[in-house]
Amino acid sequence: MGCKQAKRKASEVSTTDLKLQDLVRTQNEKNKLFADFMLLQMLQKSTSPEDEAMLSKMKEDYLAKRSRSTRAYEDEEVV
Repeated sequence: MGCKQAKRKASEVSTTDLKLQDLVRTQNEKNKLFADFMLLQMLQKSTSPEDEAMLSKMKEDYLAKRSRSTRAYEDEEVV
């Protein structure tokens, strides 16, 4: 009887850990998206040619980085 309870408790702990890890991952993604949104809002207020060139360079870098991180995240889920 004690062995069954220990196994059940061990599976409950791992389920809780998985849910907690998923919650942390979701919160980190939400924070990244909010930071990206705020950065783009600040950059759109500026209109000088230098700022526009810098903004387009940052957008290119951002899109390249996000596509790499999205692919890495999808690869982790598949495994």
